[in-house]
Amino acid sequence: MDTKKGQLSGVGSAVIGLLFLGIISIILLGAGLYAVTTFQGTALTVTTTGASANESLASANITGITLTTGNEKLNGECGAVTEILNATGTLHLAVGNITQSGCVIYNATYWGTYTNATTMKYSYPYTYDGLSDSYNATDEMVEGIADTPTWVILVIIIGFVGLIISALLAWGVGRREMSG
Repeated sequence: MDTKKGQLSGVGSAVIGLLFLGIISIILLGAGLYAVTTFQGTALTVTTTGASANESLASANITGITLTTGNEKLNGECGAVTEILNATGTLHLAVGNITQSGCVIYNATYWGTYTNATTMKYSYPYTYDGLSDSYNATDEMVEGIADTPTWVILVIIIGFVGLIISALLAWGVGRREMSG
């Protein structure tokens, strides 16, 4: 078979084709992973509501205390406190005695006989971002890829290095055959 100058023949062209296919696969895999991790961050906002009933916390004071249930949620926002009870839950205290900024409540007024109370119970609504099904699915995929053993990645890298060396050797052999 006549080969034209610069044309690869037989094994050399097959190895170059496999090498090209491997490189394109790596590029597409990288682009796919980038798209998945980007989509994961935007697919989580499912606004969910909740209510904390009788959350036992320190007595509100001038420095403020944080309502924990609503504050600890993902992008949590606390609604206005609807009820305050003493530690035993037997006495309703005036909600008008407190001021609120987000999930922090302050009290600069006199609680009467409960001024020195260390614990009170607070009830309030809150909203937060729940995790959507699409977030959970992409999160599982990203975690699965992150859990890939290092030896698998090393085998893939060694395989590609082998392909490159094979391609270079085959290309060199093909060049010698054409010149001889």
